[in-house]
Amino acid sequence: MSFASLALGLLLLSASPSVAGSTPTGLSDSQASWAIGPGHERVFRTLMPARDGELEAGWSLRALGVPGDRVEAVYGPADSPTACDQAPICVALVHPSTGAVDAQVAGPFVLRVRSQEGVDTTRLIAGLSARFNEAPAFSPFKRIERKVEAPLPPSAKTEVVEVGADAQGLEARFQGFLASDSDLSGRVTQIEVSPSRVRYHLRGDQGGDHVVELRPRSPRQSHPAEVTRSFFIQGVGPLPDPPDLVN
Repeated sequence: MSFASLALGLLLLSASPSVAGSTPTGLSDSQASWAIGPGHERVFRTLMPARDGELEAGWSLRALGVPGDRVEAVYGPADSPTACDQAPICVALVHPSTGAVDAQVAGPFVLRVRSQEGVDTTRLIAGLSARFNEAPAFSPFKRIERKVEAPLPPSAKTEVVEVGADAQGLEARFQGFLASDSDLSGRVTQIEVSPSRVRYHLRGDQGGDHVVELRPRSPRQSHPAEVTRSFFIQGVGPLPDPPDLVN
């Protein structure tokens, strides 16, 4: 075994999740969505560049990216476009469940190839397939059980609390949230309620004033099993992480 092979094997081992954790039960492979997990970028930078004789003279790897569910590599001469849909050659590494039945296998991937008319990709595809098939086994995919719909604009999706004549009543309600902790509740010196945030002013042990801010999450960011709205909680100034108030 060469030093290069050993180094690549260690790199793949450190980047790959355990096999048991990468394939949870639930949807079948054909129903699930897949994403490329983090940590494999150096592996792709090692295996994707073309070797001698795989491309025309003066051609090389022009761009390499991981747009979510696949790895995309663009090849061509120095002045060629780097966008996949415009480049002379664009090779995508995809999950086997999303590729063509007769697609070329390359390790844990199958290859999806797009090339301009008259461009020969035979040697490049054979080389990529051989490099991935000969590399130590690794598992780059993360199963996505359920897609979350794209967020709508805040005006259409996020409820905004109207603060009017009943502002004092809202302050009392937010004061009541702390009733179960008498020490914490006793430290509140002021509560500010506005349409976009709530601020608790708390008296510290040394008498200083600490500010903790609550901002409403959109319904998309709240857990679907929750029956009430949830909030971001963050300290302002010297108290960035207020664990007592979070609990």
